Amino acid sequence: MRILSRAGTEPSASVVAVTDAELAFDIHKDGHRQFFTANTFRDLNTDTETTGIPGAGGATTDRFVASGLAFTQKIRNEHFAVSANGTPRLYAYEGPDPLPKRIMRAAAMAARAAGLTDGPGAEHDVQEGLDLLSNRLYNIRDSAPEYSQLQDLVSVRRGARGKYRLVEPTHQLLLAELIFDIASSGGASRPGTSQGSDVSVPIDDRDVAIGSEPKTTEAPKTSDVQVKEAAPPAKRAAMPFGSTTAFFAERFASSFPGVRSTAWYDDPGEIATRLLMLLKAPLSFSDGIPIWWWRGRNLQIERFERRGPNEFIMNTEELKITRIAAVPGSTYQRNFVYVQTDAMAPTGLYPEWHARSAEHIEQSGYHYEEYGLFEGNHLLKREEYDDGYAMIDGNLVKTSGRSELRVRYITPYNFLIAAQGSPINNPQFDQELEQTLNAALKGNAEEAVENILGRVNALPLRESRSV
Repeated sequence: MRILSRAGTEPSASVVAVTDAELAFDIHKDGHRQFFTANTFRDLNTDTETTGIPGAGGATTDRFVASGLAFTQKIRNEHFAVSANGTPRLYAYEGPDPLPKRIMRAAAMAARAAGLTDGPGAEHDVQEGLDLLSNRLYNIRDSAPEYSQLQDLVSVRRGARGKYRLVEPTHQLLLAELIFDIASSGGASRPGTSQGSDVSVPIDDRDVAIGSEPKTTEAPKTSDVQVKEAAPPAKRAAMPFGSTTAFFAERFASSFPGVRSTAWYDDPGEIATRLLMLLKAPLSFSDGIPIWWWRGRNLQIERFERRGPNEFIMNTEELKITRIAAVPGSTYQRNFVYVQTDAMAPTGLYPEWHARSAEHIEQSGYHYEEYGLFEGNHLLKREEYDDGYAMIDGNLVKTSGRSELRVRYITPYNFLIAAQGSPINNPQFDQELEQTLNAALKGNAEEAVENILGRVNALPLRESRSV
């Protein structure tokens, strides 16, 4: 530290951890050109120096792939940049957005690289990036505990119920590596000429070059490459119709045929028939989850089942649905369904919680309970569910993996169902929508729904592809 004139709060070394793909494309975290081809490098194993790293610069790619890979390299560098006194370069994120904006922007760029978005400016749309990461985490959540935990963290920060946590440096590193994988999937390398070689590096080769033997200019065979990202437990088909709004329009038409203006339904049997058609399986596809529910706290719908004459399970939500409205918009992208539920009986787990019922209703417009259901019949407090153990019949029992999370609304509740690409998916509309839905619970629901329709018809489109 004295020789280098460094303070204890400053890192004394910069670690650049790169993959074969980044070397082949000669991608540097800060955008420096020919960094890996024109600099002098010393191999610490052999104590020899070369101009350029063998195998570097033999391929090219587009700016979208390059941006995604450079961003991941940057996050790795920051993660390793810990100073002598332990001061980190990469801090835990506690801001108001679900994720740091630079991560969401990089994900949007990766989505463009993979061909998952199009249109001018899509590569800079932070909402596109956030949706992409949410869907990717959902699809791979069962492949590793780290993915499951990260998916839960992102969902809660987007408004789902649960313990609100910071986005730690390790979370940001894992998100960056997911961005790498997404960007890589659309960035097949092309031969370059910077070193006169015909290199075609499989983009999914994730072997770290730091500390390894010098690479040759011959690319590894595809059969030798071990892809590090685990595959989802079951292969899913691609989403039909090419867009979430077109998919939802088809489901809407099949569930509410002939409806051209707002139509209300109160009969339990008819409500069940129409919603079970609207939300029938499959609801999840390899390229996303097209139908979401909206109430300021917005989440994908991955499961919908009937449990009684007018009782349903939607994801983890227990719903006693008493009324719905099919609401066609001015264009098919603006279609939505209004859902209203009745109060359910409390579980009895939280008597102290209900003492503040009026306060909760005043703050959010409704009141609810979260609990775990162990082996289908034993109720757990949310804290017991989170810990994975509970005292049952005098014994400490491991409940993790054998319990399901439940959310029960003990006051009337309401929300909208629409496509993920609906104009409703607009952060600037979230607060207004929540206030209007709260008003619908207190008074004229018909008037509130028409007010929502007017606003949705005026909001900008997110998806413009035709059915």
